[in-house]
Amino acid sequence: MSNDCLLLRKEVRSLGKRLQKDKNNANLRQTYSNCVKHYNKQKKSLKAEFYRTFISKLNSLEHKDSKSFWKSINDLKNNHQQAPSPLSKQEWVEHYKSLLNSRSELNFPDDLETSKDNHCSLDYPFTCNEVKKGITRLKSVEKWVRLFNSLISPIMTYGSEIWISDFNINLDTADKLPFEKVQNMIMKNILGVHGKASNLALRTELELYPVCFISYKLMFKYYARLTDIEVGNNPKFDLLKSAFIEDKKIVYTKELLLGTIIT
Repeated sequence: MSNDCLLLRKEVRSLGKRLQKDKNNANLRQTYSNCVKHYNKQKKSLKAEFYRTFISKLNSLEHKDSKSFWKSINDLKNNHQQAPSPLSKQEWVEHYKSLLNSRSELNFPDDLETSKDNHCSLDYPFTCNEVKKGITRLKSVEKWVRLFNSLISPIMTYGSEIWISDFNINLDTADKLPFEKVQNMIMKNILGVHGKASNLALRTELELYPVCFISYKLMFKYYARLTDIEVGNNPKFDLLKSAFIEDKKIVYTKELLLGTIIT
């Protein structure tokens, strides 16, 4: 390790000790983080340079001086720390005896200190810069729409394969439905437009379908899957749609007739 790297390590440890005493100091934490990054980068660079030099040395000695070649390899092996010897069976027994003994008292300090070797940013309050960075990432309209489609839309259309058939939806007045109002309200807030802005223009801008369209699509796919009919952009799908609507009308007419006969 070079002198510069040793000085950096000393500075990192010094900043870490200061940060332990003043955990809420955002400037100190940022300085510590930058210093750690610089230290790790320099350490990684020195390690790579060491291996390049070592490999180059081995390549030059491989066919010229086999004794020096194997001596270099053995020296490298000896530099690595030896693995600890395995614990004996009796040591394991004693360990679990003390661990599982309900009468033993475990005394933990009230305030556990953060390890000096590890830096966990989640242990500290958020800084203004971190909050601003998070807000900036969410300014993108595409990300908001993606969040809506992945989190809120599945909740609104949950089980629509079954319940959407009970809605006699008129496309001219579909925007008055509760789930359409929710989608339009959220999307207007995302775009920052007035509440009376055109819903059609809103969906065109964001390339969105009405919720009822998505629900009907799920219903047709579900019905086709149950009847083992292929769904796609072909006449079979149109035929299935027409047949389903006609079947719904027939069932509704039968219910009316039965109700008339009973009364």
